[in-house]
Amino acid sequence: MKLKGKPVIPYDHQYYLASYIYRTVERSDPSYSLDLHKIDVPKPFTFSYLMAEKRKNLKNGIRILSDSVYFYISSPAERFIKGVIDGMLSYPDIKIGNLKGIISEVRILQRPKFSKNMTFQTTAPIVVRKPVKKNGRLSGIELYPTDKEFYTLIEKNLNKKYELFHKQRINGVVKLNFIHFKPKRHRILNTHYRCSLGIFQITGNQRLIELGYDVGFGEKNSMGFGMVKVV
Repeated sequence: MKLKGKPVIPYDHQYYLASYIYRTVERSDPSYSLDLHKIDVPKPFTFSYLMAEKRKNLKNGIRILSDSVYFYISSPAERFIKGVIDGMLSYPDIKIGNLKGIISEVRILQRPKFSKNMTFQTTAPIVVRKPVKKNGRLSGIELYPTDKEFYTLIEKNLNKKYELFHKQRINGVVKLNFIHFKPKRHRILNTHYRCSLGIFQITGNQRLIELGYDVGFGEKNSMGFGMVKVV
């Protein structure tokens, strides 16, 4: 997207991007947009950070020095992808926080060749939460790749998402190994999430690996967590 000026965007800009994505679908496919907002409907997408070739990290955010920025969206749902593309092309003006610009190009990237052994790099941090009861209420504790349960919960989450999206159980096994990771902390509205960026190897069920690529690894994918690219 082509920018107007040199804006400063917040480090925690996922909520703004998620809102923009939902608006683009609403403009082009209102009935489908209503379905996406239902609590019990799985959200079939994830997306990356906003990216720029030239940027400067400031105390209060990221100064965009490039003339343009870009981001990635991933989804296995053709109707969702069509809704996003049609919405962007029909309404090219974009506002994300104090960033204003015009969508100048939309590309559909070639899908990678999937196998039972792949290496991924995060383009959005991964959130993994362990459910715990506190004061009689169920909540979650975020885990890092240094926690053993981080990996079992990712595998469990992938199996659950596969059942939701494909309406069948798979009981697949995947094993992750982080080559390196960087802890992050992001705020979405009034909630803070501990999460992880990094590069990891994954082996196991190919259908689960492909699903993780399509909709994201871990939780809160439709709020900008868990997206990866092939290394």
